[in-house]
Amino acid sequence: MYINWIEYENKTSGQKISHVDFNRLNLLVGASAAGKTTILRVISQFILAISMGHSIKEHCILRMSFSIKDRSSDGKGIKEYLWELRTKEEDVLSAEDSSACPICYEVLHDLKAEKDIISRCDNKIAIDGYENLPQVAKLQSAIYIFRENAPFNAIVDDMRAAMTLYNQNVAFNPVSIELLEQIKKIIQDARKNERPIRWHYVVQNKFPISLLIYIVKNTRPEKYDDFLEDLQAIFPEIEEVHINQSASDNGNYYLSMRQNGKLLLQPDISSGIMRTIYVLSCIHFCESDTLIMFDELENSLGVNCLDEVVERIRQQSIGKDVQFLLTSHHPYIINQIPASNWLIVSQKNSVVESKRAEELGIGRMQRERFFELINYLKRQSA
Repeated sequence: MYINWIEYENKTSGQKISHVDFNRLNLLVGASAAGKTTILRVISQFILAISMGHSIKEHCILRMSFSIKDRSSDGKGIKEYLWELRTKEEDVLSAEDSSACPICYEVLHDLKAEKDIISRCDNKIAIDGYENLPQVAKLQSAIYIFRENAPFNAIVDDMRAAMTLYNQNVAFNPVSIELLEQIKKIIQDARKNERPIRWHYVVQNKFPISLLIYIVKNTRPEKYDDFLEDLQAIFPEIEEVHINQSASDNGNYYLSMRQNGKLLLQPDISSGIMRTIYVLSCIHFCESDTLIMFDELENSLGVNCLDEVVERIRQQSIGKDVQFLLTSHHPYIINQIPASNWLIVSQKNSVVESKRAEELGIGRMQRERFFELINYLKRQSA
């Protein structure tokens, strides 16, 4: 999946995101409170609406263009869609036990075929190729509701593989005994039936990174070995990363690592190592043609980590065609990512806007581009 562009308006707060175009590698830079995280949060929320059926919390309008691989053409073609969604100003209790706004309008348009696949107004819906459709749940996207049917199954499947801000919120949560047993059974059944596991589909964006490491280690050991090799390039003393049971906390499982022969559980691992494990796991274990978001990439990363992490991101955005949406204030990260990949974000009167560095004449001189950016931001805030 690849996000081409978005437009968004929150009718309650009045905040807007003007049209934002995205490349494969995107570094969102700007002053604090410019709207960088808002862009990532909005995209995350609407990906979760499609991939997991989450309800929408705001009275809003969203327009988003995205692309996925066309599975009917042996993965060589691309399907391009325009998705538009509007919600009502009405509070309804959602399945997540929180206030939500019902969907009053939804259209999924196939840009190449030039036709609407979904056309929805309140509870009434029309889908290309289907007749006599029932009314649909007002809090869920029709794409998610009809996820068992083509072409929506491919869209949902690809969006489940995305690493959103939601993943960062649950990345280091404990894993219950019951959940780990379920995953073990899935792995055993897959081995018995000799079929591959698409681990992102199993995890479905709501489980911690320790569980993803466990799945990969037991199904694709070569991927785990590559990940460990990169981690050891930064922290040579780490011998293994795994998942182990805590003697307390109801016997839940946590991320663990073996360092200089000593086993350490998550509470005893430094925040810098934990963050590095998370970032490298996302990069190594993601699938091709997917989306990864990191908000303030530098958070908890030591100076010894930045070089390796940024280089891996640059390689993956080219080698595996992974799309990255990053935010950062760190001069090293900003300088290491080409200025052609910068999106300079600003906000005025609740309107978030973005411009490419090239449009502003920033970044022509490698050694001066960070200072050019700082000077531009100072002029904007003056």
